[in-house]
Amino acid sequence: YRSDPQSVKRIFFPFARPFHILEFASYLNYLGVPVEQVQPGSAETGGVEMVGPQITKDGPCGYRTFVCHPGNSPEPGDLVVLLPDDLTRIDASNSYRQEGTSPQFSYNPRPSIPGWLEPYVNHLHVISPIFAHAQLPDSWLTASVTAWQ
Repeated sequence: YRSDPQSVKRIFFPFARPFHILEFASYLNYLGVPVEQVQPGSAETGGVEMVGPQITKDGPCGYRTFVCHPGNSPEPGDLVVLLPDDLTRIDASNSYRQEGTSPQFSYNPRPSIPGWLEPYVNHLHVISPIFAHAQLPDSWLTASVTAWQ
């Protein structure tokens, strides 16, 4: 965004819930990236649009003034963001990676857990209370940002 502000118009979140999109928008706003907002008593302000299939209607994402839009698929030029807590299967998240493109940003937890150790870690269920009685998803704590073409 800092090198070319006009290049970032929309951010598409294929799996994120509205609350997580709100948190992400708040962080972008903190960094100085203008995110589309509704100002009390006035119309929407310009800025980067937050879009995702988990959003049911145009309007504020939760308790803040950031605006979210429903959308089922990314459009050319969108940044596709997979958040660490999207809790989706790896094959579903791979459907949002286009052939011939690589993520502009990606994150994998460090240190990574070796494959042979994963069954033991998953069995302990100490990683997160969300998974006290469920198995960790394959993509747990991974993230990426990809430009959609």
